[in-house]
Amino acid sequence: MNKGFYLKMAWGNIRKNRNIYLPYLLAASVMTALFYIQGSLCDMVDISGMKGKRMMGSLLRISTPITGIFSLVILFYVNSFVMKQRKKEFGLYNVLGMEKRHLARLMSVEILLVAVFSLFFGISGGALFSQLFFLIFYKMIRMEADLTMVIPRGAVTETLSLFGILFCLVLLYDIVAVIRTRPVELLRSESQGEREPKVHGLAALIGVAALTGGYVIAQKVESPMEAMLWFFAAALLVIIGTYGLFMAGSIALLKWMKKRERFYYRPSSFISVSGMLYRMKQNAAGLAGICILSTMVMVTIGASLCIFNGVSEGVREEYPREYFLQMRYYVESLKPETYQDTTSDMKKFIKAQMEENGSGVENMLSYTRCNMVYRKGKDGYEAEMGDLADTNDYENLVYVQYLLREDYEANTGKKTELPDDVAAFYESEEGLIPGETLLFGDYSIKGKRLEEPVETAVASRYSGIKKRVQVLLPGIEEMEKLTESLGKNFKTYYGLEEGEGPGAAYFLGWNCYFDISGKQEPAEEFQEKLRSSWETEKASEWAYISTFQNRTEEEEYLFQEYGTILFIGFFLGLIFLLATVLIIYYKQVTEGYDDRKRFVIMQDIGLSQAEVKKTIRTQVLLVFFLPLGAAGLHMAMAFKVLVKMMALFSAYNIKLFSLCIGLTVAVFALVYFLVYTITARIYYKIVSNAR
Repeated sequence: MNKGFYLKMAWGNIRKNRNIYLPYLLAASVMTALFYIQGSLCDMVDISGMKGKRMMGSLLRISTPITGIFSLVILFYVNSFVMKQRKKEFGLYNVLGMEKRHLARLMSVEILLVAVFSLFFGISGGALFSQLFFLIFYKMIRMEADLTMVIPRGAVTETLSLFGILFCLVLLYDIVAVIRTRPVELLRSESQGEREPKVHGLAALIGVAALTGGYVIAQKVESPMEAMLWFFAAALLVIIGTYGLFMAGSIALLKWMKKRERFYYRPSSFISVSGMLYRMKQNAAGLAGICILSTMVMVTIGASLCIFNGVSEGVREEYPREYFLQMRYYVESLKPETYQDTTSDMKKFIKAQMEENGSGVENMLSYTRCNMVYRKGKDGYEAEMGDLADTNDYENLVYVQYLLREDYEANTGKKTELPDDVAAFYESEEGLIPGETLLFGDYSIKGKRLEEPVETAVASRYSGIKKRVQVLLPGIEEMEKLTESLGKNFKTYYGLEEGEGPGAAYFLGWNCYFDISGKQEPAEEFQEKLRSSWETEKASEWAYISTFQNRTEEEEYLFQEYGTILFIGFFLGLIFLLATVLIIYYKQVTEGYDDRKRFVIMQDIGLSQAEVKKTIRTQVLLVFFLPLGAAGLHMAMAFKVLVKMMALFSAYNIKLFSLCIGLTVAVFALVYFLVYTITARIYYKIVSNAR
C-alpha cells in the first residue's frame, strides 16, 4: 500500500466520523491554545519590564504543570471515546485483510492529521487571544498596557514539544490497544458491558469511609496552618469517596428505583432506569469526574475572587492614611519627658522633611502602641506568644491594642478626665472585659469603658481576630509596666534565662499616619532620605525609623500578587470547566449511540416520539444533576476549611467569601444547565435519527 492511500483513507475516516472528531479537534485545539497562552503570558510579563514581574512570572509558571497534566487527561479521555466508536470499524478492516501493522500506520496518519490541525489552530488561536488574555491580566493587576502583537518563540517551542509528546503517547496507547485485541473482540466492542452490574459492598464501604473521613477533617481543623496542611488529604479522601459512592451508590440507587413498581413500570421510567442500570458501571466514573471537576471549578474561582476583592478592604484597615511611618526605640526604658521630646521631635522632623521635599503634611494620626493577642484563661487573659497561623480556636482570641491617653487626647482634642491609676478601654463586644478591672496575665489596672473606639490601624496579621479591646493607659510609665510583664511571659514561653530575650522596647512602637499635598516620591527612595536625615539628628540616640510605607504602592503590590492569583484561578477554572463540558458531552453522545438501537425497537412496538422525548428527559435528569448536587454538598462541607485557608491570604471577611462562593456556584449551575440543555438535544438527535 502506498503512503497516499493511508493519507486518503485517514482523511476520509475523519470526515466520515466528523461528529466525534470535530469535538476531539476542538478540545485538542483549545487545550493547545490555553497552554500556549499561559506560556506566552509568562514570557510577555518577563519582557515587559514591569515592577513585580519576577513574582508574577513565578506565580504564573506554577500553574503551567497543572495545565499540562489536564491536557494529557483530556486528550486521553476524548481519544478513548473516539477509539470506542472506531473499534468495530478497525475490526472490520482487519477481517477484510488489513494486518495490524497496516492499522497502526492508518492510526498514525489519523493522529498526525489531528495533531497538525490541533497545533496549527491552537497556536494560531492562542497567538490571537493571548493579547486579549494579557490585557485581562493587566486589568486584574490594575495596570495599563498597550495591545501589541507578540508571539514569544519560547512559548511556541514549549507548546509544540509538550503536545508532540502527548499525541505520541496517545498514538502508542491506541496501537497497543488494537494490536492486543482480537478482530472478533473489535467487532463486538460496541455490545460489550451489557450485563447488569452488581452492587459492590466493599466499594460502597470504602466510599462512605473515605468521604466521611474527608468531611470530618474539613470540620475538625481550627487554625489556618492546619487547614493548609490537611486540605489536600481531605480533598484526596473526598475524591476517593466520590468515585466509590458513584461506582456503587448509583447502581444501588437505580436498583432501588427498579424495585419501586409504581415508579418503574412506566414507559419513560422503565426505559431510563433499565438503560442506565446496564451502563452505570462505565458511566459512574464519568459522573464522579464531573462532580470532582465541578467542585474544583467552584472552589478555584470562588476563592480567587474572594482573595482579590478583599485587597482594598485590608489595605484601608492597615493604612488609614496615605503614608505610614513607624519609629522603634533603642532604649529599655523611656522617661515621660524623653518620650514626649522624642515623639514631638519626630513629628516636627516629618513636617520639615516633607516641606523640604515640596510637600505638606495633612491629617496626621500618631500614637505609641503595643499590640498583643490574648486567649481567655481561668483568671483573666493569657498572652498568645506563638505564631497565629498555628493557633487553634481562632475565633476565641482577643486582639488588644494598648495606647496612651495623651496620644488620644492630642489626636482628638477630647479629655478623658480620669485619675492617673485608671485606664479607659473600649470592647468590640459586651463581656470581653468583665467588671471594671483589666487583667492581662500578671498585669492589671482599673478601667472605665469608652462608648466609641479610638481611630487606629490594624495590621493584616491581626485582621482575622474580630474580638478587639483598646486600652488607653495613663502614661508611658504604665506602658513600661505592661511591657515588662509581656517580657516575662515571652521568656517563660520560650524558656529563656534572666537577661536573655527582648526588653520592654521590643513590644513598643510609635506609629504615624499622614496624607500629603504636593510632590510625592516613591516610598523606598524617600524612606532612605528620612532615615539618613534622622540619624544625624539629636533624637537618633533614642529611636530610629524602622518602616516608611506608601499605601498606594502597597496596594499596587498586593493587586499584582492577588490579581495574578485571581487570573490563575479563572484560568484553571476555565480548564476545569472545559474538562467538565467535554465529559458531559461525550457521556451524552456515548449513551446516545448505545441507546439508539433500543429506542428503535421501542418505537417499532409503539413508543411515540413524545414518549421518546419524555423518556430522554427522565433519563438525563435522573442522573445528570446528581454530580451537581454532590458538588454542592462538597462545597458546603469544605466551607469551614476554605475559610481557614483564606486567612493565610489575609482574607478574613466571611461574608465576602460566602458571597463569592455563592455567586460562583450560581453562575456555574447556570452554565451546567445550558450544557445539559445542549447535550440533551444532541442525545435526542442521535436517538431519533436512528430509524
